[in-house]
Amino acid sequence: MKKKIIVLLALALSQALSFSQTNPQQQNPLQQQQQIQTQQIRPIFVVDDMVFVIQTFNSIEITGNEIDPFLNAKKTLQTALKKAQEDKKQLTDTMKTEMQVQTAQDILTFLQRGKFAGANAEKFKRFVEAIIESAKALNLQPHNKN
Repeated sequence: MKKKIIVLLALALSQALSFSQTNPQQQNPLQQQQQIQTQQIRPIFVVDDMVFVIQTFNSIEITGNEIDPFLNAKKTLQTALKKAQEDKKQLTDTMKTEMQVQTAQDILTFLQRGKFAGANAEKFKRFVEAIIESAKALNLQPHNKN
């Protein structure tokens, strides 16, 4: 399941990398990738799924060089959940969030290390699919690669 999720995310994000709002001949691949990494996606999550992800984050192990991406990802999640709480959202309600593509990739990378009960598999899957679907929305301006 983890490999399938990684492949799906890689596919969605690689497709996003092949599209840009500027002419690809004017940018080198590194510039294109950096531009995509800073673009915003707007996934829609179930509030309970967000709670589950934050709890999972609290249980994973990270290395020293991952502290900044981890803290950024966790802060993004916590900020979104706090807004949902302020909006008096119920656990079954949906919430629209906004995050950079790089942050979404980091979240999914860290989630791959999480261990959780099988009962949470649906939450995990819904959360990941929300990110993948929002990443596909970056494909609004296709380029002809000929």
